[in-house]
Amino acid sequence: MAELVSLKMTGIRSIGDEPHVIKFLNPLTIIQGLNGTGKTTTIEALNYITTGSQPSGGMKAFIHSNTIANKKRVDGSIMLTFRDSKGQEVTATKRMYATTSARSKKGEPTTRSDEFTLSYKDALGETHSISSKVVDFNREMINRLGVPKAILDYVLFCHQEESNWPLSEPKALKLRFDAIFEVTKYTRALQNIKKMIKEYEDKIKLADSKLPYMLENRSERIRALKEAQNCKERIDVLATGMEEKRSRQQEIRAEMRSLQKHLHAKIDSEKGDYDDLKRNDEQIIERAQKKVNDLRTKKSNIQGTCTALERQIQQIDMEVRRKQKEMADINNSTQKLSSLENEIADCEERLAEIGDVAVLEDSIAGQKRQRSLLHDKLKQLRTEESELQKSAECASNLERCIREKAQLEEKLRELSNKHRADYTTLFGDVPNHSFRAKVTTVSTECDASMRSAELEMKKIEREFVQDSQRLQQLKGDLARKQRELSSHMEKITRVIAEPSQVQQRIEQTRKVVDKARSKLGQIDGCDFLYEQWENDVTECQACPLCERSYRTASEAQQLASKIRERRSDLPKEKGQLAAEVKKKEQDMFELNKVAPFVEIATAIETVDIPELEKKIAALDIKSKDSEKRRSSAESKLSELKNRERVIKRITADASLMDSHREAIENLEEDCALIREALGSQFEDQRSISHVKAEIANSQKEYDSYHTQIEKNQAVIERRNSIMTKINALRDQKNKLGEKVLTSGAIKNTIEARKKEAVGYSEEIDEHGEQLRSLEEQLYRAEEELNELESSYRERHSKQGAHYAELTWFLNDIMSMLDRTKKYGEPRGNMESYDWDGESLEDMKRKHKQLSDEAMRIDNESYMTDGELTEKRKKMEELKRRIREKFQNVEKEFRELLIEKCVWKRTVQDLKSYFRVVDESIISFHQSKMEQINYILEDLWRRVYKGTDIQTIKIKSNPVDSAEDKRKSYDYCVMMTVDSVEVEMRDRCSAGQKVLASILIRIALADVFAGRCSILALDEPTTNLDIDKVEAMGEMLISLIKNRVVHDSQQATYGFQLIVITHDMRLVENLYRDCKPECVYGLSKDAFGVSHMKRYTHFELTH
Repeated sequence: MAELVSLKMTGIRSIGDEPHVIKFLNPLTIIQGLNGTGKTTTIEALNYITTGSQPSGGMKAFIHSNTIANKKRVDGSIMLTFRDSKGQEVTATKRMYATTSARSKKGEPTTRSDEFTLSYKDALGETHSISSKVVDFNREMINRLGVPKAILDYVLFCHQEESNWPLSEPKALKLRFDAIFEVTKYTRALQNIKKMIKEYEDKIKLADSKLPYMLENRSERIRALKEAQNCKERIDVLATGMEEKRSRQQEIRAEMRSLQKHLHAKIDSEKGDYDDLKRNDEQIIERAQKKVNDLRTKKSNIQGTCTALERQIQQIDMEVRRKQKEMADINNSTQKLSSLENEIADCEERLAEIGDVAVLEDSIAGQKRQRSLLHDKLKQLRTEESELQKSAECASNLERCIREKAQLEEKLRELSNKHRADYTTLFGDVPNHSFRAKVTTVSTECDASMRSAELEMKKIEREFVQDSQRLQQLKGDLARKQRELSSHMEKITRVIAEPSQVQQRIEQTRKVVDKARSKLGQIDGCDFLYEQWENDVTECQACPLCERSYRTASEAQQLASKIRERRSDLPKEKGQLAAEVKKKEQDMFELNKVAPFVEIATAIETVDIPELEKKIAALDIKSKDSEKRRSSAESKLSELKNRERVIKRITADASLMDSHREAIENLEEDCALIREALGSQFEDQRSISHVKAEIANSQKEYDSYHTQIEKNQAVIERRNSIMTKINALRDQKNKLGEKVLTSGAIKNTIEARKKEAVGYSEEIDEHGEQLRSLEEQLYRAEEELNELESSYRERHSKQGAHYAELTWFLNDIMSMLDRTKKYGEPRGNMESYDWDGESLEDMKRKHKQLSDEAMRIDNESYMTDGELTEKRKKMEELKRRIREKFQNVEKEFRELLIEKCVWKRTVQDLKSYFRVVDESIISFHQSKMEQINYILEDLWRRVYKGTDIQTIKIKSNPVDSAEDKRKSYDYCVMMTVDSVEVEMRDRCSAGQKVLASILIRIALADVFAGRCSILALDEPTTNLDIDKVEAMGEMLISLIKNRVVHDSQQATYGFQLIVITHDMRLVENLYRDCKPECVYGLSKDAFGVSHMKRYTHFELTH
């Protein structure tokens, strides 16, 4: 999988001597900057270094301006570090420069490109460098990235000016899609095939013109052979018989060769069918396993939903209990209401006892007049006294301040003692001031820590559940492998005790069988030979070996008896050998049958089971670690909750303590001022005493009147108090009555919440039914998986046995061919022996017949070989004469005839290949278009929030071209409006056009850039509304999450998205969800030179 690592740019566009270095992040790299700061330069640099495509204006506009740089020579370079499709890290560098001189026309710079280089490290860590002088640099880059040039230009690194090409003119759109589908390459291939067909047809015509002449030469050779045959009149009949025997042996060998070839083909076919069946079974088992895993996931999800609903029911129960407590309070209020009514009646009785207050009011008026006179007198005396008591008042104020300060300090001390343990828990000791501010700071920190701890707790629990599920699955796989190993070992041990000796036993058994068969052949030959010897002895009265004649018939009869006796022992020996061969063949069949199981069992025991045990051990360790982390997180969360409860306890009193501390400080300031203003004591104590005595007498008289007035007023006040109390009691009664009236609403709330709890319970029951259904489905799926695995093992066993039987038969044929190798290969055509359609048993019977016949002819040949020696010399002489005159006639005729047949078959194959390629192009195009439109429809529905356009798709219309007999296509982007398809070009807004173009590029990247999962978007939010910008951000986030997979069962595959934008809203959305390490920011100084800086998100926004 290709992946970008870093990009370094110097001296191009608005980039000066300060290099711009971008380290591409995985999966998201964000480049942000205002318009005109040089963001698109990144896309242009990637295009130039990967495909060699230059931006508009060519190299002069691409290299940094000599005028801005104030240099005669400006050097530009682009260095891209990436990992190619094979995972090898490669560094590509392109350098160029621009120079100005007095001879330049109008001061325009002269541009040149330096040598391009490509460096990489091999497996041994050695660095190798490739120069553009020895290889095509752009082609090498495309090969290493693993995608065509058109995909890089129009999809992955599309320039902002061409980003809306999917909605361009039909001709331009067709050219781009033809480049993406590489139509030109396939068209050229078809043209080359047509050219080859024409060349071979011309060769066939030429061969047809030559064949008649060569056929005439061949006829002359045949006539010469007939003349030579007439010259062999004196050749003995035995020589002819020997030749027939040899010819028959060759025919037998040819049939054996044909049988061997057919058996080879049958074995290859059986092996291919077996491999296909094995792959198909493995795919079926894999799908069944996936189904089981999906059902397990659904089961976990439903269990989680039931847990959440149970928590909801618990919360509802808590709320109902709270409401029921309120109802109990209301019931108590009803009792209290009765008590209030009794108290009101009692107050009305006391009011009636007081009676009329008019008399009391007249008495109070007279007393007040007398008191007023005394009050005036006291006023005069006190005026006189006030001057004497100024200093005394200051002293009294000082005492009052000191007293109030002591009271506040006592209250502050009480509050501190009350919360001393809580303050010590939070701060280590009780603070002296700013209680509320410190508590607020600690509360904020505690809230943040709790949120973080809760998130960590959820993450750990999620990981723990995933690890538990994976561990359970691995244990199931281990048990299944162990059962499979036990089954295989049981089958193996039935045949052989030590599985590792299977191949050795097969070889030993094969050697024993070959040796026994050889003895059987010798016995068959001896039977025929002994019979011939017995006849010869009887007829010739001489030894058939040494040709010694016997004098009497009894001696000859004695030798014949010995031969007959030896011949009579042969059937018994042959039967024993045949039984031994049959037994060994059965042993070899059983051994070949279990040989595949030995390999499978060895692989399971040495590879599969240790690997699964290793994974289980690793997951056990990880689960224990997760358990420890969960316990730690729970402890931390519990500690933070305790801390939160402490903070809530002291929050209310913290403000009161701050108020007391402030009042104490104010009183301290007042005391200081009073002490400063306090003067010396008055010396005339007698005058003050005299005035005070007079004031005391007057005050006593005044107090007497005042006491009488107060007594009368007390009666009136008591009456007023009773009235006030009656009014207060009546108000309280009304409030309690209102509270009693709310009991109905509380009852309704309780009933509603209970119904809601019942609904949740019913929903839990429904989920329980679903869970039981899923468990049944899971059970059936697991049973189906076990049946599939059992069926797979059974078919594998039968196929392995059949394959072993074919292999044994083939080895037997090869052994037979080795024994008859001395007779040479047949001169005729081996293809004349056709074994198609015959069963394996028919082939075995034929093989047995051929073997017996070959053995018989072999024995006869031994006897006639000596007699044919002389005759062969004469035959060689005739052959020499024919070879000298017609040496190459047959060869040339046969070669030309074979070439003509091969050319005809080649033309047929090329025409078939032409047709298949043409149909494959159409099928490939259709499948890719279906994939593109499926992805495009899904992306549009997820991103586009409007209701005017339901979906969009790319429509390809085939156009028959009579010129080259192939399919070509016209393309257009269609949108569905009110279930009607209309062409989107010139019928959509600018924002819809931008959105459709981006989604089409994403779909094309998904379909065609599988080995280079990289996508660069330049200003993707151009002309988009705010809601579409947010939808675009959500779509890109979803795209990243869907394409970046980390699964313990699957290999991880990467995805790189490069977003170049000026829109801070898009940057905020992407950063918030994807959290890349950094954001690259671009700016331009007063001289027009771009600068790049690596920011964090918060630095960028501020």
